Amino acid sequence: MKTDPPASPVRGPATEGTGWFTCLCSRVFLPDVVQGHATSHYAAALEVMPPQRSGHSRLLELGAGHCEVARMLRSLGWDVHAADIENSCVAEAAALGFPATRLDLNEPLPFSDGSFDFVVMLEVIEHVVRAEAALGEVARVLLPGGQLLLTTPNHAFYKSRLRMLKGRPLGMEGDHVRFFVKAQLESLLAAKGFQVTARNSSGHLPLMDGRWVRKLAGRKRVLCRVPEWLEPSCAINFVWLAERVG
Repeated sequence: MKTDPPASPVRGPATEGTGWFTCLCSRVFLPDVVQGHATSHYAAALEVMPPQRSGHSRLLELGAGHCEVARMLRSLGWDVHAADIENSCVAEAAALGFPATRLDLNEPLPFSDGSFDFVVMLEVIEHVVRAEAALGEVARVLLPGGQLLLTTPNHAFYKSRLRMLKGRPLGMEGDHVRFFVKAQLESLLAAKGFQVTARNSSGHLPLMDGRWVRKLAGRKRVLCRVPEWLEPSCAINFVWLAERVG
């Protein structure tokens, strides 16, 4: 179940009208508004969300929860169809005026081929036993050239590895049933006809979340934008935009 994301979409690092140090920080760190919040990966995802194009606005959110993100996307001009496994969430989405469907992602999606221009799956795929089949279904209901916005935890995050070496629980499993690492998830997306076109993964870089950095930055937590080459170990969450090319 989703927790509340930031009150408004975070559109990416600002670079105009600010000093070079502020510009640099905006490129490296996630915005102050989401620092220290569990929903920082939602904000990171919204940063790479492309603008809605006229005639290409049909969007399906899988695992819509309480429609926090769906409401944001609707305000940006998307025609959002909300879907969730929980009856209460589906009823809430319908009450908010969204077309809403109850579905189980372990089963075929109840939509025709090419029904949508865009699919959003934020912190969902790790809860799906048949994740491979689910991504195949996402590809099927997308038009060619359609896009998927996907986030999921990185099972190989270096702090998680240290916890396991100490015999401690990961602290992020919850009711997760699938656990992904970078190469594995990339291969799975490619096998289903997707190409990753943008990344905005977030995490802690070694030494960049130390007490002195937190004190200097005036933050309880220092979440960084993780470049692709550091994603395997330093990303807490993969935040990827992928296009259906096959």
